[in-house]
Amino acid sequence: MCAENSEIDIVVTWVDGNDINHRKKKEKYLIDKNKFVKGGVTDNRFIQSDEIMYCLLSIRKFAPWVRRVFIVTDNQRPKILDDKRLFGLDLRMVDHKELFSGYEEYLPSFNSRTIQSMFWNIKDLSEKYLYFNDDFILSGEVRKEDFFDGGKIVVNGTFKSHFKHKLSEFKKFMFNPSENNSTKNKNSIYLASKSIGLKKKFFIHHHVPYPMSKTFLYSYLNDNINIFENLLRYKFRHSSQPLVSAAYHNYMFKEGKLLLGDKNRLFYLNKNKIEELTFEEIYDTIFKPDTKLLCIQDMESLSDNKFLELKTVLEEICKF
Repeated sequence: MCAENSEIDIVVTWVDGNDINHRKKKEKYLIDKNKFVKGGVTDNRFIQSDEIMYCLLSIRKFAPWVRRVFIVTDNQRPKILDDKRLFGLDLRMVDHKELFSGYEEYLPSFNSRTIQSMFWNIKDLSEKYLYFNDDFILSGEVRKEDFFDGGKIVVNGTFKSHFKHKLSEFKKFMFNPSENNSTKNKNSIYLASKSIGLKKKFFIHHHVPYPMSKTFLYSYLNDNINIFENLLRYKFRHSSQPLVSAAYHNYMFKEGKLLLGDKNRLFYLNKNKIEELTFEEIYDTIFKPDTKLLCIQDMESLSDNKFLELKTVLEEICKF
């Protein structure tokens, strides 16, 4: 099932929510939105603004050691794949029908937690791999050791006690029940840490490329059939579902094999921050020597001027 340990692939998930056929397919399963986490069914989760173009171009430019990039999608194909600038990058499309081979009865799925739990089923995927959302962009040269350092993994994130998490969830339940069923991943990370056997403290990864193990993922789901079945059950994200990437990271924390990534290597941009910053501030921060990992969310919601400013910066990053 595994490729050689020295090989590292990347798995990128992508969906074009502007696609009419995809919208129609999704709408068929939205009869009862209350069954799913708040925000997990909103259009913004499925709309794309060509982020994947910069994601792939940045991988080619800044991570030449990557063996192969798998793009997981539902009967769609990004136009960027025809861009000559991607020449030399080994790209493979993985349709949901292939990803869910043997589990076709659970299709279609619009659930990112379910989809990433099936990566072990990707043919020829390397044992060590990185999981990218399509809004992850590299802005500087990275090495394998920035994610996999010997037998350890390197991840950006923070720690939180189980007690403090349960207290915050209780407060939400008592004083702000509308937020109790939110899409925020903290509770799914907490559930993942519990499933690993952690009882006092757990690790919350930031929204950055996730180092993963194919063998761990397969074994974790095989050893926890109830969790696997719960992940497959829901078409959209559900508050009872643990995050499998968090399960691996917390397992490595438990084993003493998790290293914290340098906080300066990450720059997170959402709509509000982009609208507040000037072009020069965005440019200067992204091009700092220490900045290597970008996460850019809500591009589709930007004003026209800010959208063009950001694209100008991204084009500069990915220029060969």
